[in-house]
Amino acid sequence: MPVDTYSIWWQFQSHLFLFIKICKQPLFYVVTKNEKFKLKILLTGGAGYIGSILTGKLLKCNHQVTVVDNLYHNVHGLYPYCSDENFDFIRGDVRDQVLISELVAKHDVIIPLAAIVGMLACNNDQVTAEAVNYQAIKFLNKVRSTDQPIIYPCTNSGYGTKSNQVYCTEE
Repeated sequence: MPVDTYSIWWQFQSHLFLFIKICKQPLFYVVTKNEKFKLKILLTGGAGYIGSILTGKLLKCNHQVTVVDNLYHNVHGLYPYCSDENFDFIRGDVRDQVLISELVAKHDVIIPLAAIVGMLACNNDQVTAEAVNYQAIKFLNKVRSTDQPIIYPCTNSGYGTKSNQVYCTEE
């Protein structure tokens, strides 16, 4: 994520309700409704719990939201938004570089939520875990323009442990 992410968001004059950590300093963006500036936001893997909640918040702020998800977990959290004119759903996979390239080009902000989550799941299918959790993010960063921020939320699972005896840090 570029160091000037804050200035990019300031230019957009519309903030998202997300907790972002840059240079170990948290930045908190508040959801605001701005009729003059409507963002086109792409959420990959957006059909999960976080994605469905975030989609609702973004739609309430009148942003255009496109979710791309392969529905691997057969979840239904996006159903309430299907009739919203600002919502688009594409059943697809983040590993489909042609699809992702086309979608990234049409959006202002990218929020990658697609992931193989947890050590057990990653160990069970290491090839898929690397393709989704690393290669897909690397590709998103490659095809986006410098004017398109990627907001990369991370759960505690990103730190790799729950043990009381082993601590993961950012160092």
